[in-house]
Amino acid sequence: MEESTLKFLGTLCDSFGPSGFEREPTRLVKNYVKDFAVEINYDKLGSLLFKKQGTTKKPVVLLPGHIDEVGFVISGINKEGFLTFNPIGGWFDQVLLGQRVKVRTKNGNLLHGVIAATPPHVLPQNERDKVVKKEKMFIDIGCSNEQEAKKLGVRIG
Repeated sequence: MEESTLKFLGTLCDSFGPSGFEREPTRLVKNYVKDFAVEINYDKLGSLLFKKQGTTKKPVVLLPGHIDEVGFVISGINKEGFLTFNPIGGWFDQVLLGQRVKVRTKNGNLLHGVIAATPPHVLPQNERDKVVKKEKMFIDIGCSNEQEAKKLGVRIG
């Protein structure tokens, strides 16, 4: 694989594109294909369609793909500055803890956070061996209180 292709793939994978917020990865793909595509269009749902003409008439090949990714939407900010969230797409609860996330603020900035939960040494003994459900998790963005999180531009939705 060429270095430029590998770099593009890394940039695309790191772009912000949960379902409903696909503008950034769509723009990246459009800019990448514009030099070899003979046609670039969008459908009514916002899907990017491009065509590269081959040298023969057959076969016709379709390469479909999803441009969005699973993500989360902020559902609350508690008084300690932790963010509650709901999933966009499918996630297994047991893989969420420790995941690094990016939180896009109302002004478009990205904040880095991590999905966390109450530490085991603070939990009652009967809770320590249970799988933590996502309803008991939160996103830690390093804020000390709700006002600090809001000042950074975090909001519900």
